[in-house]
Amino acid sequence: MTIIKLDAIDSTSSYLSALWRQGIFAPPVAVYTSHQTAGRGRRGEKWQSDPHKNLTISFLLDYCSKDAAQSFALIMQTSLVVMQLLEQLKVPDLAIKWPNDIMSGSKKICGILVERALMRSQSSPFVVGVGINVNQQRFGALSHVTSVALETNQVHIIDDLARRLAALVEEVMTQRVVLEDQVYTSLLMRFEELLYQKGNHCEVSINQGSFETVKILGVNEDGRLKVQDTQLHLRLLDSAETQFNYAAKC
Repeated sequence: MTIIKLDAIDSTSSYLSALWRQGIFAPPVAVYTSHQTAGRGRRGEKWQSDPHKNLTISFLLDYCSKDAAQSFALIMQTSLVVMQLLEQLKVPDLAIKWPNDIMSGSKKICGILVERALMRSQSSPFVVGVGINVNQQRFGALSHVTSVALETNQVHIIDDLARRLAALVEEVMTQRVVLEDQVYTSLLMRFEELLYQKGNHCEVSINQGSFETVKILGVNEDGRLKVQDTQLHLRLLDSAETQFNYAAKC
């Protein structure tokens, strides 16, 4: 895998997508920095990170399946690979908050963003952006956020972590394959085993409506969250329309 280090950049994912559109690189490629000035999160939210304290890295992967379930497999694989790295760093009480955040206890330690290198094109490869809070210890008003340093009392060299994560991604995720049903089912089961607050009640807002209490049951095969509402009705939630109430530890 080609690995590119940048001193600073607005967004590693945007930079990597531009490289691919210009024909400069073919997958697999990784771009990382410890100073990302305009990182993007889900639903266009800004990813906040202090300079030179955290790892922001994006991967261009030759994973072009048009099937929605196969696309969700990429999110699941990325989450599990990041979990593997954080486990190696001795971060405690790890879980995956649907659809693509990693939690330590009730606090977010990592965010993942998966998108096409060419927006709305099912023929282009994926860009997978990962932001891990590593050495930052103050997050201002963001009480639901933590870091590797806060959880383990250890600081790490960002370059070393970038190489370690890139090696894990290359080992697991650079094969352009369509997962067989049995393999996909196994991957989904592993993802569900690590699902944050599974079996518990959380408060969610759907389509920017009022928060309501639901019980988290699991994840559907196409990546939607399975919940049960207060009327005991089964509902499937799409990530684009769902917001969790962090004050309620969700």
